[in-house]
Order: sequence, then structure tokens, then C-alpha cells
Amino acid sequence: FDPDTPGCPDEYVEGTPYGGGDKVAVGTIVYECSAAASAHCPHRTPGELADDDAWTEVGPCTGTVGPTSSPTFDPDTPGCPDEYVEGTPYGGGDKVAVGTI
Repeated sequence: FDPDTPGCPDEYVEGTPYGGGDKVAVGTIVYECSAAASAHCPHRTPGELADDDAWTEVGPCTGTVGPTSSPTFDPDTPGCPDEYVEGTPYGGGDKVAVGTI
């Protein structure tokens, strides 16, 4: 989690084996598991105890942090697909070209 990058880490899930430095979200608040008290992190919901030594509040977040899918290219399929024709009943997975795109 980087506070300068939009998005939230994964939501806290009780029982998950969190370790020191792991970051989780509870709603839109990010918490970091303390290395010194990491044995407590899997069993203490961040933010529930006022003097919690297991979790430290890092700050707010919005949205999700997740990888984007990369475009795929099939080197065994030469050239471009057929040109798009309006009114043609295309199905899922069909490929068409529009000009040189």
C-alpha cells in the first residue's frame, strides 16, 4: 500500500496469518500489522481496541488496488482479423478490425 497511489489493500479477514508490515483495510481505513505484536494480528480486528499494539492506523483509502490485465497477442495468428461489418451478428470472442486497429 502506498498512500500516494489510489486504492485500498485487501479487507481484513480474521484468522488470516498476517505478519509484521502487512497492510489491510477496514472500510476505508488502512492499518499496518506491527512486527512486535504480529502474533495478535490474525485475531484482532484493526481499530476495535483503543490501545491496540497489533495494528497501527496508516490513513484513509478509496477504491481497490489490483493488477490490470495485460493485452494478449497470439503469434500463431498472422495478420489482422476480418474488417468489422455493421449488422453482422458477432459472438463472444469474435475478433474484428476497424481500419488498421
